[in-house]
Amino acid sequence: LSPNMFTGSGIDRVDIYSNGTITVPADVALNLAPGGELTLVAGSSSDPADPHAAIAPSLMMDGTVTIPGGQLTLSSRQTRAISTGIDNYQAIEVGSAAKINLSGMWVNDSPLLNPDGAFGPVFTDGGAFTVDTSGDVSLSAGSMVDVSGGAQVLADGQVNAGRGGDVALASNGVGATTLSIDGEVRSDALGKGGTLAVTVDGIRIQNATTDYQPRDGELLLGPDFFASHGFSNYKLVATKLGIAIADDI
Repeated sequence: LSPNMFTGSGIDRVDIYSNGTITVPADVALNLAPGGELTLVAGSSSDPADPHAAIAPSLMMDGTVTIPGGQLTLSSRQTRAISTGIDNYQAIEVGSAAKINLSGMWVNDSPLLNPDGAFGPVFTDGGAFTVDTSGDVSLSAGSMVDVSGGAQVLADGQVNAGRGGDVALASNGVGATTLSIDGEVRSDALGKGGTLAVTVDGIRIQNATTDYQPRDGELLLGPDFFASHGFSNYKLVATKLGIAIADDI
């Protein structure tokens, strides 16, 4: 599919389903209208003859997606039987070059700038980014997900502050799966920040200097993680290993 299908076409709701993999390379930019929605649902990745061979992600997002105040959903599902296991073939990776901008609009309706009056609609709230799979989830170092809120300056000078948007990351398989958040995720806003929801096998909150070897499928989070991204609410769900908080927190 050509990215030109999304730009300037007037289409603001796009759902793409594949029985195999979906890849958005680093040189591809997808731009939808404000408030738009893009959903990508991939199937099972290839089943290599060697069960120990590296398995490509079912969905690889390494490009740029811009939807002011919009929604981006990345999902994968099993579309055929896999001889060497299921979960790893549903992996979703947000690559190091990925830039996902769902932040709200900044609008100035001052009569000095817009003598003919305000334009609309206005999407000042941050959007929503969702990753949902039974396989591994990886937000690679260098990637960026921005669901920050914008604002609107009214004709009388008052400011309507947009709220921060929401991010939901879920790696919920039958076997052991992993979720890593090495990229930048933010929901800054003049108004209230959004919600970051994480579902993974296990979660441990500890200082970076703590000497601890995580278990397979366990996500390690430091105290700074909860103070540096702009979110007002956090929802943490551990499906197999529970949630632990280190004694030195």
